[in-house]
Amino acid sequence: MVCVLEDEEVADAVVHRPGPADALRYAAELAYDYPDGQLYVNLRGFDATAASTDPLDALGDMLEGLGVPWQGQPESVDGRSGLLRSILSQKQVLVVLDNVHDYRQVEPLLPGAGASRAIITSRNGLPGLVAFNHARLVQLEPFDDDEVVEFFSHRLATDKVAEDRDAMIRLGRVCAGLPLALAIVAARAAANPNFPLDLLVREFTLERTPLEHLNAGSADLDLGTVFSWSQRGLSEDAARTFALLSVHPGPEMSTAAAVSMSGLGPRRTREVLTELTLASVLREIRPGRFVFHDLVREYALSLLGDEALDVSARLVHHYARSTGQAILSFGQPPVAPADETVPGIVAETFASSRDATHWYAEERHVLHQVCRLAVSLGDHRSALMLMLDWRPMSQAVNARHDMLPFAELAIKAVEHVDEPTLRAECYRDVASNFARTGQHERARTYFDLAATTFEQAGDRVGQANVYRSMAVTLVMDPGERVELLRESVAIARRLDDQPILATALHSLGLGLLWGGRFHEALTAFAESATITAATPGLAYLEPHVVSGRSRALAGAGRLTESADEAARALGLFRREDESVSELRLLRSHGDVLTALGRTREAADAWRRFLTLARSPKLVQETNALGDDTDGSVTIDRVRAKLAALQ
Repeated sequence: MVCVLEDEEVADAVVHRPGPADALRYAAELAYDYPDGQLYVNLRGFDATAASTDPLDALGDMLEGLGVPWQGQPESVDGRSGLLRSILSQKQVLVVLDNVHDYRQVEPLLPGAGASRAIITSRNGLPGLVAFNHARLVQLEPFDDDEVVEFFSHRLATDKVAEDRDAMIRLGRVCAGLPLALAIVAARAAANPNFPLDLLVREFTLERTPLEHLNAGSADLDLGTVFSWSQRGLSEDAARTFALLSVHPGPEMSTAAAVSMSGLGPRRTREVLTELTLASVLREIRPGRFVFHDLVREYALSLLGDEALDVSARLVHHYARSTGQAILSFGQPPVAPADETVPGIVAETFASSRDATHWYAEERHVLHQVCRLAVSLGDHRSALMLMLDWRPMSQAVNARHDMLPFAELAIKAVEHVDEPTLRAECYRDVASNFARTGQHERARTYFDLAATTFEQAGDRVGQANVYRSMAVTLVMDPGERVELLRESVAIARRLDDQPILATALHSLGLGLLWGGRFHEALTAFAESATITAATPGLAYLEPHVVSGRSRALAGAGRLTESADEAARALGLFRREDESVSELRLLRSHGDVLTALGRTREAADAWRRFLTLARSPKLVQETNALGDDTDGSVTIDRVRAKLAALQ
């Protein structure tokens, strides 16, 4: 991090890279703007061999540099600071204060009123400089690929730079773009000029712990040692949390996850995260979202010791409980009761299914890795809870991609779980996934297992859900499909379970729609809509019911009503960010508008479809049951329809 102290009239130039060499290079570029000279002080805030420089001693050196002998200087910090500012107020001097530890160390050394300015470098954030001294903070980002090549080009022979650009980029990525790590690699390459850089690439990429090899023979050039200087300055809670958070799989970590992992409670955790961010061992890339540099994570993990298994379990419990809270926002209970025996876990809560879906979209890659972590820890119950409770949220994001890779994992995990209902729900989900990929024999096998296990457990709701899943995922005779769906509805009626009944009626409406029985479909959708409107927690279902009604109206020839209902459903889908559902409805909506002669609106619908159609696979997700048309073919057809309207 670099601070530039300046007023509004000073040129808006900043140092872009940390360290004394870069600070001095920048100071040299500004030399002509400061005719009375420059002062450079290394305050040794993070140093391998010496303690931090005392402000009194630093002031003495600065005053001596300005011509004030030691014997003529005041003996207090305040006295020397006042004298320094008096002298600098009459001059144009650029002061470079390098390697600062904290605000208290640097504040007495700052110029006061006048034309003199200061450049400050530190590993810490120094927020006091912004609050009290109007400093401009520059957060220095890691090098990107082009900057890595430029960095090496200044340190290696020209022919090596020309020949090994790809190797340099790979080394830069191994080093996470950190300048010191790159400098160590460059030093090793320069010491062995006849060795191709590919050798270093192989060494670092094949090593499980590249941090151990990022040293060049001294503490100043040992990356692990340099990291330790920042770690030593942390409070006890922050140092422990720094190590604990290294277990998080990334790429991003939320404040909520950090609360559960640390066990410190929300308020103290936020204080600790601020401390870690100011110490530059964590980066806050968005409010409440943090990342480690890969090498910093590796260093933190090396500090963890015996707590690794415990904090890993806490991470799993945090996400298992949070997905359980998320599914409640869809009017559905968690697939199994959460394990409440682990103290200090603070699950996320959600005001609506939209909030839960947004959370899932942001956390899905973390959730997938945590699920695999749970299996590796032998916590098969939590792994199944994660997979099964994130289902309704994945429907709005990318269900096939998010569920199918876990089918085989679920089959293995379920063998270690004794709860019949959880086992049965796993079988139902696995069967649905197999059905979506055309593995119909395996699907029927697991649907049968699910139905039998639910029956043995006396779980009639589970049986109703099995019938519904079979009907909407398996290719079968339309009449058989409707009978299964009617049985699902009948069970829900007998149990007077309104959320299950609303869902079953919606599915029945779809089954009737696919079979061309449009008037019956409209009746089913109407009853589902009535229950949805009257039942708390079912708002997520409303746009899907309206969408089904729109398509049934189109089939019944009531095109104007169909267009109106589709417009309403599309607005709801957009509000909820359900792009897959929007994409599915746009396919029929464009045709209805064309048939009505509303060609401008039809063209807008097709353009919106093409905007959302990010890949053929995503488009294929929107196919009707049994339709294997390739997504790229569908995209081409829509383009042709759009062209015909223009």
